[in-house]
Amino acid sequence: MVSVTARNGFGTEIAFSGTTAADMVGVAGVLSITPPRLSKNVIDVTNHGTTDGYTQVIPGTLTRTSPITLTAIYITSSSMMSDTIIDAFENRTKSRLQITIAGTSSQNQIISEGYVTDYAILTPFDDKITFEMSFKASGEPTFQNAT
Repeated sequence: MVSVTARNGFGTEIAFSGTTAADMVGVAGVLSITPPRLSKNVIDVTNHGTTDGYTQVIPGTLTRTSPITLTAIYITSSSMMSDTIIDAFENRTKSRLQITIAGTSSQNQIISEGYVTDYAILTPFDDKITFEMSFKASGEPTFQNAT
């Protein structure tokens, strides 16, 4: 049997900067983070000579990234939530986002430059107010060890 050492995601952090040059500021009250999923474009090369009845593909050159999504408790006194993220969205400002994954020893930080593409404040009837945002990377994300 293969031994597995699982890690708890508790303590994963996310930081945001409304520009690509400014210092990163942590986002408080984070409930969940979905890091970017990487996928390769595929090119269908199925042709009349295909004999097994299945499509044939080759990998494309481009790598796609899925949006990074975040849900956090909405903190009204946080200028990050009430100003910085909304300003980046409204002004279409290229921003920077950094995820530091808890409990890992290598390749535990993902840094992306891109754009806030979605922002919502959710106000349930009998629960905490939260906000959700989506961030789409433009270009290659950096995977590195946290310093």
